[in-house]
Amino acid sequence: MTVWGTLYEQHRRMRPLSTDVASSIRQRLLALAERKHCVRTIQGRFTRRDRGGLRELYIQPEDASDAREPLSGLPSLANARLTVLALLSRKIDHLHQFTAMIEGTAPAGLPWAAAVHLEDDRVPHEHDRRGGGACSHAAFHCHVGPTLGHDPVVRVPLPAVGPADALDWLFSTVVPDWEPAPWPDVLAARVPTVTDGHL
Repeated sequence: MTVWGTLYEQHRRMRPLSTDVASSIRQRLLALAERKHCVRTIQGRFTRRDRGGLRELYIQPEDASDAREPLSGLPSLANARLTVLALLSRKIDHLHQFTAMIEGTAPAGLPWAAAVHLEDDRVPHEHDRRGGGACSHAAFHCHVGPTLGHDPVVRVPLPAVGPADALDWLFSTVVPDWEPAPWPDVLAARVPTVTDGHL
């Protein structure tokens, strides 16, 4: 149980923001547009709306009938669409909730979806404690499958990487050459240990 309690605490500690989450997400969206997987105007449409003490960040759709951003040029998906939403406290730079999702259709015509979710923590010690426990429903988790509700509903715990890095993970599942941590860079940056006999 200790590891799951520790992960829950790590997820809680990542909520106070040390960087501008809107700018870091906008940079990823611009990079996605530069690779021609969405329109260049996407980064300008990643906007905010203030509601009392809360700030919503989201992609303002060009097509008001669908709040999801169309994606193109993904070899493994057709008719793919992106959703990015975040909810922050305006006063203390605290991330309450985050969702990023890609939904599409595989070449064989089957539905496919991947998403990252950080559960809402606005009711202390309640809303980010969904499901039976931190193992089956971690506060920060991802889904991959035909749909997000497809049985069995699988929620895979994510490390406390933060919204922009979680978006990197999501893009790396379907965008060619989207890899923020190539193995040569990872291996060059780490210090070999005694157990790394093959290095």
